[in-house]
Amino acid sequence: MFTFLSLNHAPTGITADILPGISHEDSLFSDLAIDPYYHGGCQTLGAADFLLFNRQLLTDSHVVMRHVGSIGEQSFSSKGVGLKTLPVLLKQLQKVYGPDYQVVHYYPSQYPTCKHFIDSRALSEFLKPEMYKTFTPFSHFYIPPMSTSCINKEMAVQLGIVSDVNMAQKLGVP
Repeated sequence: MFTFLSLNHAPTGITADILPGISHEDSLFSDLAIDPYYHGGCQTLGAADFLLFNRQLLTDSHVVMRHVGSIGEQSFSSKGVGLKTLPVLLKQLQKVYGPDYQVVHYYPSQYPTCKHFIDSRALSEFLKPEMYKTFTPFSHFYIPPMSTSCINKEMAVQLGIVSDVNMAQKLGVP
């Protein structure tokens, strides 16, 4: 993942280099010790995008849902966020994962000397009003894989991973 500074103002003659940076998602993977390529990869999406476009979640993959603390916010405020939309998100997530599924509320350190925030609990617990004060505009949810994918035996043969379907079954490929 990269965070880019992209300036393309050719008419003004201003140029800038695009440099890689550390994103919130990179920090999340590091702080939670998660390998995003294990368990079928990682789906990353914004909370508002998930709700507005009825996005389907890949329950057999890691899911990073960005900006769960600022859904529907039209402007940034350092004084806090309006969380009237958080219950809408939590109820939608409960439809997919159930109320007792453990997710991680996370936001990264904003400065090298500050600590990140990690809070793992059941989706239903985040609906308690006292939990709302822990959310910031930088809050994300990390949702671990709920299930595993089944390997396509015919594709494993075609890719040369196994020599035939019978061998795949002997190796325990579902």
